[in-house]
Amino acid sequence: MYEIKVTSKGQVTIPKAVRDQLNLKRGDRVVLEKAEDGAWKIVRLDSPSKLFGMVNSPARRPATLAEMQRSIEKGAHTGEGS
Repeated sequence: MYEIKVTSKGQVTIPKAVRDQLNLKRGDRVVLEKAEDGAWKIVRLDSPSKLFGMVNSPARRPATLAEMQRSIEKGAHTGEGS
């Protein structure tokens, strides 16, 4: 567990150990999601440049909504338990 202090501007610093587990670098974006159990989780967003070509690639079929959701959930759990 990590303690995080909120500044007067509402900003927080994500501890280095957590940044390392999520492979976060300067400029990366994250979102806070509320899980069904009421807990909040930090989810790393992939940068648009990493996604380039994935949408309209003739060699790749479009992902289903279920596949996208599984990928999101898998990414949210990366690094847990360490």
